[in-house]
Amino acid sequence: MGLTATPNEEVFWEDRQSFRAAVLNRPKALNALNGNMVDQLSELYDQWLRFPHIKGIIVKGKGGKAFCAGGDVRTVCEQGRAGEKENAIDFFRREYKLNYKISQIEKPYIALIDGICMGGGAGLSVHGNVRIASEKTVFAMPECAIGFFPDVGGSYYLPRLQGNLGIMLGLTGYNLKGRDVVLSGLANYYVASHLMAPLQFRIQEVATADAEVLHTAITEFEALEKDDPIPDDSVFQHIEEIERIFGAPTVEGIAANLAAKKQECAGLKDEEFWTELDKGLAKGAPVSLKVTLKLLREGARMPLRECLIREFRLAYHFMHGTSFYDGVTSQLITKDKNPQWEYKTLEEVTPEIVDHYFSPIPEKEELVLPEEKREKTRGKL
Repeated sequence: MGLTATPNEEVFWEDRQSFRAAVLNRPKALNALNGNMVDQLSELYDQWLRFPHIKGIIVKGKGGKAFCAGGDVRTVCEQGRAGEKENAIDFFRREYKLNYKISQIEKPYIALIDGICMGGGAGLSVHGNVRIASEKTVFAMPECAIGFFPDVGGSYYLPRLQGNLGIMLGLTGYNLKGRDVVLSGLANYYVASHLMAPLQFRIQEVATADAEVLHTAITEFEALEKDDPIPDDSVFQHIEEIERIFGAPTVEGIAANLAAKKQECAGLKDEEFWTELDKGLAKGAPVSLKVTLKLLREGARMPLRECLIREFRLAYHFMHGTSFYDGVTSQLITKDKNPQWEYKTLEEVTPEIVDHYFSPIPEKEELVLPEEKREKTRGKL
């Protein structure tokens, strides 16, 4: 296998046979995605897609702990606070363009999600046609807790998960783990972590873009059968209640449902699960929670292209607000875990405030994406 990298490169690539593998190489930062990495990945993918002899693309993270723990929001926050809002906004423009590019790739695009996958990591994986999870996979969209919203196409794929699971994930930042990531549909294969390297070798060895051949090669390593029982600790043991609780029309209603469920389960084995969701919801910035619920509910009826364009408008408005900077500073920089939100309660966030985040932005600032060519087959080989 050939390598093209020096040890300090943030993205390098491996080649063997007719597949190319992009490797996220910021293990000390859990492979958090910065602007340089976005640009490198976009350039590599453009190159690889031009050559017919390259049959497919693999993406993975280095270090053993994380696939990609999200976007480098700390840098974005520092840029915005320093008056460089244009640079902060441009990061999201480039990132969302990359997410969309991935969704339009017709060759096999195989994400080895072996470890933490949050925020920006979801954008690098869920829009591709092959997503492989392991027992080490932890999937989360915790943006509400930093005063932001589930972006990178979250408004497209989260509301399409069964039983309001995506609404729950987007509002609470809950960590979906291991097999549950496959059961949800966010990943479509489950392979033990120690078999990921042999699996990559096998995929590159078959050297084909043929979907049936690749499926057969991957299932040789798969550790989850379709008729396996749902584990006792699976979130899907609670899916009917999740659907009911998170089906409330307002965040206030969801919060009331959660509080009642937590009280109902006091002293029972399920108390810990519902308490975790209740605490997760309480961590979110009130404005983020209300914006997110509207975004996800409406995104269920929109194609990915429209979802990303809409998310960019929201990102633009959040970069010109205060909640993102307060949230990132408190959670990731000072780490006092006590953000002082501009709107401190859900009741303070009026419909007019929510609507502001969805309002038009200057035409020259809009995210421009080509028309979709893969909407009907997105996520499939």
